Amino acid sequence: MKLGIHFKKTFTSDSPPLKRGESPEIEERNTRKAIQLLPVDINDHLMPLGASPLIFRSRVVIGETFASLSPFTNENYRDSINLILDPQIVMRLQFQILQAFASIQTLHRHGVSHGDLHFENIVWTRNDDYPARPIDFGSAIFRAEATPEEWDKSCRDDFEEFHREAGILQLNIKRRLKGQVFEESIVKAEELFPDDIAKELKNIGISDKEL
Repeated sequence: MKLGIHFKKTFTSDSPPLKRGESPEIEERNTRKAIQLLPVDINDHLMPLGASPLIFRSRVVIGETFASLSPFTNENYRDSINLILDPQIVMRLQFQILQAFASIQTLHRHGVSHGDLHFENIVWTRNDDYPARPIDFGSAIFRAEATPEEWDKSCRDDFEEFHREAGILQLNIKRRLKGQVFEESIVKAEELFPDDIAKELKNIGISDKEL
């Protein structure tokens, strides 16, 4: 049985989550609620071990964060576009974007929106049916408890970083890629990027040799 690693999240009195009205107790409550809604393939590593006023403990899946795997994480937009990437890196990143995007779609289908989704909150594994696993549900929003407007906005926000990553990858290789996340990144280009970069993304042609 894979139990993942012991995860300890320490809050301080000036932690941003506390200022947003979150707490270890809220994170434990939201995680347990999400576990009840999500497929076992995703939720089997999320079980909290406990919470105190400033500490949240749980188990998380063993892996690497999406942020640590992306070649664009520490680069600005222009430098990311100009990076010279090995074709194998391009293929791997394309696959990871598609898989992570699908993982978040799974959350939404089961009535859970992450609410604070960035690339440090996606753990990438190598041997699981769901290789991209979200963690940290302190800001989770549940469809049954939200207004339609709140739910729609939270789902859009969950996808934003993946749309941006998908757009940068296509700009880097100067080629459109197949898949919903890549197509939506072009449609939403003006929302995601400065005007000059959005224009470049919109103008990328479709190659006969798409990856």
